[in-house]
Amino acid sequence: MVNVLLLKQLCQWLLLGGFAAWFVQCNYTNDYDDDDFRTRLNVLDVFQQASSTFSAGEDVTFQLTLTNRSNRDLRFRFNSGQKHEFFVFSEDSDVPLWQWSVAESLVFTQAHSSQLVREDNSWTVSYTWNQQTTDGENVAAGRYRVVGRFIGVATEERFIQILN
Repeated sequence: MVNVLLLKQLCQWLLLGGFAAWFVQCNYTNDYDDDDFRTRLNVLDVFQQASSTFSAGEDVTFQLTLTNRSNRDLRFRFNSGQKHEFFVFSEDSDVPLWQWSVAESLVFTQAHSSQLVREDNSWTVSYTWNQQTTDGENVAAGRYRVVGRFIGVATEERFIQILN
């Protein structure tokens, strides 16, 4: 179980508007890192290789991983059956062009749920995006912000480029 201090630190981090971002032009990542766990968002091409540039219409895979770095099992608790979310935004917009749960018309239980991540193990979720908006329209060439989030845990962002 996640200890109270960890939850308090996480809540403070979230309340302060904390997020992790990785910019394509930089040679570093600023993923969320904690003594007990780390989250990382990878964006993969059709060959399952990390990439930030994609051809129009090419599948883009989002892979979000939470790694337990502690010496004990951690149980992450959620207020519903939804444990993660993916978004795609235009580079300078806060309104998502695409949202995984909406695009897939997912309905989640309103019961509490949890995910156990064993000591020194990881939990990974992924989704392959077809470069369409939530409404089914193809996105134009341009730069987009991809956000992967474990609900209530941490948020990860990446920028990708869609070419003509």
